Amino acid sequence: MDTSIVLTTEVEGADGVTVTLSARDGVVPEGSYIEAVAVNDDYQLELMMEAANLELNKDDEEAVDIFAADITLYDADGNEIQPNGSVEVVFEGTDRDSENTEVFHMEENTGIA
Repeated sequence: MDTSIVLTTEVEGADGVTVTLSARDGVVPEGSYIEAVAVNDDYQLELMMEAANLELNKDDEEAVDIFAADITLYDADGNEIQPNGSVEVVFEGTDRDSENTEVFHMEENTGIA
């Protein structure tokens, strides 16, 4: 991805974990920032693993471990916003095998990956 904006923050509730969001021009307004909070609820993590496996099983793959965080994007005025296009999200410091890691966006209300 040819990026023009890169936003990075520490994930609250996950020691040493950072998340970086990268996007092309026009996808995220200038002055935007992100906040991230680790999902540590076992039931929520189980539901997320099931949703991820619905996608992964299409390619004969399966999730064996999960790290989840609620990432919120804000504009310069502190209003919660959605990106106007595709973004790349990378976690660092999760102790997961980065070569075999996939990041999914989970719909908040439906839990669909």
